[in-house]
Amino acid sequence: MKQTIFVVTGDHPNNCTGGSEFQAYLIAKGLSNFLGRTYFCTMFSNETCIGYEDENLIHLSIRKGFLPGKVFQFLIYAKRFKPDIFYVRCLYSFWWIKLIGIILNKPVVYHLSSDNHAQYSKVKLKTLPSITLRNFYIWATQFSAIVISQTKRQADLYKKTFNISPTVVYNAQLPCNNQVIKDYSKISVLWLGKTFKNPERFTELAARMGNQNRFEFLLAGLFTENQSSYFSAMQKNATNFKYLGYLSRNEVYEELDNAHVLINTSDAEGFPNTFIEAWFRGVIVISDKIDPDNILIDNGIGFICKNTSEMELKLKELFAGDLTKAKEYSAKAKEYAFKNHNINVVSKEIFQIIQGLYQ
Repeated sequence: MKQTIFVVTGDHPNNCTGGSEFQAYLIAKGLSNFLGRTYFCTMFSNETCIGYEDENLIHLSIRKGFLPGKVFQFLIYAKRFKPDIFYVRCLYSFWWIKLIGIILNKPVVYHLSSDNHAQYSKVKLKTLPSITLRNFYIWATQFSAIVISQTKRQADLYKKTFNISPTVVYNAQLPCNNQVIKDYSKISVLWLGKTFKNPERFTELAARMGNQNRFEFLLAGLFTENQSSYFSAMQKNATNFKYLGYLSRNEVYEELDNAHVLINTSDAEGFPNTFIEAWFRGVIVISDKIDPDNILIDNGIGFICKNTSEMELKLKELFAGDLTKAKEYSAKAKEYAFKNHNINVVSKEIFQIIQGLYQ
């Protein structure tokens, strides 16, 4: 039996940098291979319209704005395309889509997009007073057909908070089959992120290793004007540091193709997309805090270094001598990604979860 599904998120990944939106898009595209026509619904778009991603993936966008208008437009789409199930990966829309699910007698699957959403005290919603929306959120989670978490840790947090055990499904990416042979004459160390992900820790690392000409430190992301000015000035005064600014997704992939190490300095994540994108390209991850479900350590595909001093030592150790250790980690990272984070495999897993609702 094929169901019609609405995959709901904030915006199209072409218009935003959010990892959750990109994951929702990939899942929608993957599910279309199993279900046929699938609808990718975005709640905070610049306009309300219907677009065709391909033959089986239809984009239903709703313009950001006043909540009643969004709900009304969503109901119009639901009446026209008659979904059998709602898969929601958007905290701000989840509770009222659950209400629509009850009205239409359709199940709602909720996929967590952050560890914060697994903890009542950290759920922050803006369209109504926080305490009111938190109560709506609790109600919606308790009556969802299925809750999916990104990691086992996230599932444990959710269980502790809401006494509900989510199904764990790891994030995924399109498999990368490029055959780029990395050049080890210059070790490329890359940082990708946004303002709040502590880029200053990366620039501190670059400054510490300013006399290590074998290493090149590349910083890319979306920053404030003051930060951008600072990074641009730093680039002029450093021989081993480059500020790349904002990069498109394809440009990010190009940088990862040539990178040897990805540095992560975030204080909180769900399951970073950049980790998976890096692993598919044989890039070793060094993080100061984030290691979802101890994957880096347990699979030998990265390291936890608590500060820039430890990061410096690890980089020097990893790329010393004949590079055997670095190449082993790189190969294992790629192997791990293909086995565990291939979107074709993960989409099938979610498809089977959905099918379980009808058995």
